[in-house]
Amino acid sequence: MAAYLYALNPLMIRLVSGTVPDDSVHVINTFFITLSAYLFAVCARVNRRSWAVAGGVSVGLGTLCLSGIGLLGFAAAIPLLYRSKAKRLWPYALGAFLLAALPWPLYASSRWPELYRHESALQFDHLLHALEGHAHAWWWYLKLLPVHFAVVGTGWLVWPALAAVLAYALKKRSPGVQALLLWVGLPYVFFSLIATKLYSYPCASVAAVCLLAGLAGAAAWRRGPLARGAVALALLALAVPRLRADYSAPVWSTTYDYAALRAVSLKIGAEPGKKVVLNVKDHKSAQVMYYSGVPAYPDAPTPALVKDLRARGYRVFVFLEEGERVAAPGALLVPLPAPLAGPVLHPYEA
Repeated sequence: MAAYLYALNPLMIRLVSGTVPDDSVHVINTFFITLSAYLFAVCARVNRRSWAVAGGVSVGLGTLCLSGIGLLGFAAAIPLLYRSKAKRLWPYALGAFLLAALPWPLYASSRWPELYRHESALQFDHLLHALEGHAHAWWWYLKLLPVHFAVVGTGWLVWPALAAVLAYALKKRSPGVQALLLWVGLPYVFFSLIATKLYSYPCASVAAVCLLAGLAGAAAWRRGPLARGAVALALLALAVPRLRADYSAPVWSTTYDYAALRAVSLKIGAEPGKKVVLNVKDHKSAQVMYYSGVPAYPDAPTPALVKDLRARGYRVFVFLEEGERVAAPGALLVPLPAPLAGPVLHPYEA
C-alpha cells in the first residue's frame, strides 16, 4: 500500500519528471535517506555488522548530495537500533558514514578553499535569511500538504486521512512506527523553522508518510470484508484524479512551451561555431544551457551588445515571444510558440 501511495504522490511525480525546482538533488537525496532507513531496519532485525556499515555509507552519500538533511537516515534509525541488540553496531555505522562523507569536503576545502568557504557560508545562510525571495510563514509546509499529497480538487481529503493515520501511529509503540514519526516530523519541524523555504524541501518525508498510511491501511484491511472493501475503494479513488493530472509540463511556464524550447535549444546546440542566446525569459536560462550547451542570458539584445558579441566571433541567437519585436541587427531571431495554456489553480498544480 505504501509503494502504491508513493507511486501516485504528486510531489514525487513532479520531482522525478523534473517539473518542480531542485529535482535532481532532492530525488537522489530522498533515495539515500529511504535506503538508509531500510538498511538500518534490516540491521536491527538481523544484528549484522555489514548492514550497519551499509547504512552508514548510505547516510554519507546522502549528505554529499544535499548536506545535513541526509542525516535524517540516522535519525530514523535511532528507535530501530536502540530497541534491538544491534545498538552495539552504532560505531560501525558512524565509521562508515565518516569514510563516505568526509573525503570530498576535505578535498574541496583544500583544493578550492575560497569557493568552499563561500558555499559553506551560503548553506548556513539558508537557516537565518530568506535567500532569493523564498520567505514564507512557518506554517507554509502545512498549507502545501494538500498540494503535495493530492491533486487539485481532492486536497480536502488529505486532512481527515492524515488525522486517521496519525491517530493510528500514536497508538502504536513499536520502534518501526516511532522511526517513521521521527522521519516525518524532523524535516517538517526543521524546514518550518529556517528562513529559506523551498517548495520541495519536505520530499524527504514522503516515503515515511506513505509507510505510515500503508500501516494504517493494512491494519484496517485486517478488520474484515467490509473494511477491506472500504480500503480498496479508497485506494482506487486515489488513482482516478492522477489520470487527469497533467504532470508532463512545467506548470510555472508562463512564456514558453517546454517541448518547443527544448527542440529549439537542441537545434542551436548543433549549429557550428561560438554561440550565445539572449532574451531568454521565464527563468529558463538554465534549461536552454542544459539542452544547447550554449551560454544563455535573460538580457534583452541591443544593437551595441549584438555588435560587440559578433565582433568577438559569436553567433547571437535571440528568443522572441509570439508577437515580440526587437532591434538587433545581425542577430538570428528565434520565434517561439505560445505555451500550452491551462487553468492555474495552484503555482505547482495547473
